[in-house]
Amino acid sequence: MFEAALQEGHTLLAASGYRSFGIQDLLFQAKVKEVGTKQKAWRTVSPPGASEHQLGLAMDVQSPTVPRLNRAFGESPEGIWLAQNAHRFGFIIRYKQEWREITGYRYEPWHIRYIGISHASAIYELDIPYETYYPALLNIPEYILLQGTDVLLNNIVHDVLDGKEIPTALRAATPEEQAETLESATKAYLSTKETYGQAVARCFPAWLQIEDRDELAE
Repeated sequence: MFEAALQEGHTLLAASGYRSFGIQDLLFQAKVKEVGTKQKAWRTVSPPGASEHQLGLAMDVQSPTVPRLNRAFGESPEGIWLAQNAHRFGFIIRYKQEWREITGYRYEPWHIRYIGISHASAIYELDIPYETYYPALLNIPEYILLQGTDVLLNNIVHDVLDGKEIPTALRAATPEEQAETLESATKAYLSTKETYGQAVARCFPAWLQIEDRDELAE
């Protein structure tokens, strides 16, 4: 992702990644001391045990033009690029301004979390927070969560949130039928600009060797 941004003229810098319980506790206690109460501190810094940084899946991103973590990053060329492209690499902007009442956190355009290309792209297209997306996944068969493309996940989650039932063919597919079922269901939603093979290669690049990707793209 950093290389892709650089190729388009944007320099991204990783400011903070994994944090241990102890480091997160130090950060939280420092914020409590600064603002006066734990409740106020929680608006900007998670207490130990509640930070996504402790999962090793979150990262704070900066740029040379906005060297500190503040909202101005979201309006910078780098911040705009990140918001529009992070999903292509499996990341989501975790705390958007319009989701504050749902996430419980203030706007943090610099905070990204990795959830995989398929899920990140589905969230990007649906434009919903993770807190809304995740509960919908509990109704979806595991093989779809693990192998479904963003095109399929986008539409299934949308239907689940609308109160619609997941098609019987998807719910009842046996292990032997799952690959064919995934392909058939995905093709029903694909645009004419992308084949099923291209969608799979885009969402799961690590699964395929270069020659396999070329074959699927045909």
